Amino acid sequence: MAKMVSVNHDALKFAREYYALTLEEVSIKTKIKSTTLEQYENGNDYPTYSQLERLSDYYNKPMFYFFSNNVGNYDMNRVSFRRIGNKEPTKRMKELIESANIYKWNLVELYKDEKKEKFVDLLRRFECKDDNALVHVLRKSLELDLDKQISYNHADQLLEYLRDQLYDIGVYVFKDSFKENSASGLCIYDEEYPVILLNNKTTYTRQLFTLFHEIYHIFRGEEDIDYISQSEENACNNFASSFLIPEEDFAWQVSLYDDLEDETVIHALAKRYCVSSEAVMYRLLKMHKIGELYYQSQKITYFRESKLSGGNFYFTRMSYLGNAYLNKVFSAYYAGKITKAQVGMYTKLKPIHISKLASMRFGGAY
Repeated sequence: MAKMVSVNHDALKFAREYYALTLEEVSIKTKIKSTTLEQYENGNDYPTYSQLERLSDYYNKPMFYFFSNNVGNYDMNRVSFRRIGNKEPTKRMKELIESANIYKWNLVELYKDEKKEKFVDLLRRFECKDDNALVHVLRKSLELDLDKQISYNHADQLLEYLRDQLYDIGVYVFKDSFKENSASGLCIYDEEYPVILLNNKTTYTRQLFTLFHEIYHIFRGEEDIDYISQSEENACNNFASSFLIPEEDFAWQVSLYDDLEDETVIHALAKRYCVSSEAVMYRLLKMHKIGELYYQSQKITYFRESKLSGGNFYFTRMSYLGNAYLNKVFSAYYAGKITKAQVGMYTKLKPIHISKLASMRFGGAY
């Protein structure tokens, strides 16, 4: 079988070392001898297409990556986590970071011939120098005043509206099943195509909170994130809370109740803003309206609540990718700008699944 002689051996080595894998571990998973893998990484031999495909799947990298001279183009410390706990990234988390990075490069290719709104340009244009200015500009840019926000009865509907609006102003939000509870989201900061990845296993209300937590990281342009820095996490949490629960309106609503350490009251407030009870309690705690003991006792319950993934494969994939991104990919395909193979690369779907998804999403034949 023909060898893929254009493969960059440095890319093969970086892909393995990124996950801190040994040659023997990769050999077991890919059925390629460790000595053969070593020859590929040293540039003394080259893999076949079938072997490269197996390595691509295992390393969670697109095939084109292994032909690129631009390897190791980002650092682990450029990724900010919305964490549950203080664990270091697992292999699964590194795969998710890689997925977010791939989405970024997909966007670069999709818009290479077009001028796209940049989030950083929007911030500069409106001189967003502090949190209050950012809240004001975001609400205006997202067309989300308080009346519109509280008109949503379900957090998933508000979340999808915001994903579409954010896409238009240059923040790209995708989802995935993190398959663990070590983090509820992450972001890749980039001047042109910042990407946010949300954990689809968490509740929609938590995803909303995480969304604005990550946006604040992007606003600050943070690249060297200290994973255990509580001050940074608190700053992001405070911003997410300020955006989703407007101070003036919240103060008025709170004044209507005598006892705020009441689950029914907290649920009613949470429902008004389409946020979690935990988010409401976080704000009440900061306002000294509830006690630390009450917050901690209730926080355990709400902190662990999650949404299990499942259901229709195609609806799940559409949810992961988002309406705006899917529309862009398929409009580029129908316009003859990209091939069917590229559609598969951008959506991480095989041809048989692409046709079915397109039929469900847009109707008619693909």
